[in-house]
Amino acid sequence: MEGLLLSEMPETVKGMLQNFLDLVQTYGHVPNGARVYYLQRSQPPLLTLMMDRYVTHTNDIAFLRDNIETLALELDFWTENRNVSVSLGEKSYVLNRYYVPYWGPR
Repeated sequence: MEGLLLSEMPETVKGMLQNFLDLVQTYGHVPNGARVYYLQRSQPPLLTLMMDRYVTHTNDIAFLRDNIETLALELDFWTENRNVSVSLGEKSYVLNRYYVPYWGPR
């Protein structure tokens, strides 16, 4: 996406982001593909970072405002489904992690 932004193609980036946001609205995350057998596998959690790059380049705050709840929905997916508890001394931490808890064929 950064290459597209540097190439002055922000509308292409916005379209890609909209596609990813639509997938989050449908599935709660960005799957590896839009086929049934990909639904257990997600892309890395980079949608918020991609949105940040787009908004920083274009200052399209309205697009961010319109989609902030969808970005929060993707974060909820990670905090509810892809996390691990880690203890260090007497403190416990919950970390989101990128992994696939599905052992079926790819």
